[in-house]
Amino acid sequence: MKLFAKKQKPKSDSDILLGALGGVKQREDRKQRTMFRKMGGGWKRLLDTRLLIGLGIILALIIGDGVRRENREFEATLTQVTGQVWVQEAEGAGRAPAVLGEKLVDGNLVATGAASAAHLSFPDGSLIMVGPDSSLTVKLLEYNRGAAWRGRSFYLKTGFISAQVSANFGKQSEMKIYTPSSVAAVRGTVFYVYQARGGDESQIACADGEVRVRGFTGQPVTLVQKAVTDVRRGQPPNRPTWMNAQQQASLLDSWLWRPPPGASKLQKFEFGVNQFLNAPLNILGIGKCGWAVGAVDSARRSAAMVALRRLQGHLEGFASYPLYINPATLEELNLPLRDRQQVLNNLYGDAIDQYVPQGGRDYLVYARARDKARTAFKLTSYGVDFCTAEEAAALQEF
Repeated sequence: MKLFAKKQKPKSDSDILLGALGGVKQREDRKQRTMFRKMGGGWKRLLDTRLLIGLGIILALIIGDGVRRENREFEATLTQVTGQVWVQEAEGAGRAPAVLGEKLVDGNLVATGAASAAHLSFPDGSLIMVGPDSSLTVKLLEYNRGAAWRGRSFYLKTGFISAQVSANFGKQSEMKIYTPSSVAAVRGTVFYVYQARGGDESQIACADGEVRVRGFTGQPVTLVQKAVTDVRRGQPPNRPTWMNAQQQASLLDSWLWRPPPGASKLQKFEFGVNQFLNAPLNILGIGKCGWAVGAVDSARRSAAMVALRRLQGHLEGFASYPLYINPATLEELNLPLRDRQQVLNNLYGDAIDQYVPQGGRDYLVYARARDKARTAFKLTSYGVDFCTAEEAAALQEF
């Protein structure tokens, strides 16, 4: 005991009470600090490196399987081959016997002999039957991940096809069948197209849904259920009439009416994830939906404008402009294959949308880019310009 220690003042009842309350507060504070430390440890466990790696692997698997499914959108599969059927890799290439299960891509050509047929199937459930003595070219199979639309275009040089466009095809998707004399635009329907040998006349019929038909001149017509029209080269479509009994039997009782398979929940989820991650996947060039730097919409619009300027250069070489132009082949311009590809390959559908001579020394060409919005352009003798909203809507409707 210290001799000179200061004498402690006796504590009052209030001091004792305050001290006790302070002790209680200190204990509560310690409990809270302990609880927060435990919670922090829990978050650390949740964010453990192994867990993050596992989640990363799962996400990579989802993206990878989604890309695998997306890549199938750029192919047509030969699911049935009857008789003599041949496949060419490109125009002018040698042909080889078709193989069941063979994948067809842009530029491939399917040809059939007498009493022969080939069935093409697509991931969304759509189907095409190529009839006897026919020649069908796959012009463009496209899927836009960012906008989730499909674009398909084909060129029937001669012969007959019947087809079903599945309801799973997509509301914003488009499918077109070009011939030497007409264009048929279809969405969610069963129809057929016949092109006479020699390329002077085609016939289009609709068994269900709706088909829009355009010639190389004049206004388009709309075919509804059981309607049919004929189109001669360089003329507008004839007024639609009703299919006869034979025509109805060829479509209404065909295998095309079998219901297509719907998309699974997993497929919808994977496509949704990849659509959300579209920008980085495009830049990295992952999958056929991504073209690396060329995948960005601005690059696709620029490519379309360059293509139309090339077309302008070819048109300006004529003393008088053609009365009509086949939008899928530009054959009236007598272009070499390479020049034709430089123009068409950078346009939506691998084709121009429409050519309209204006009389005198002017013309009007409508075409769309392969970007997310399918941006519409118009070309005149003065150069390339954007379409108005009304013009773009009209192109989208057809």
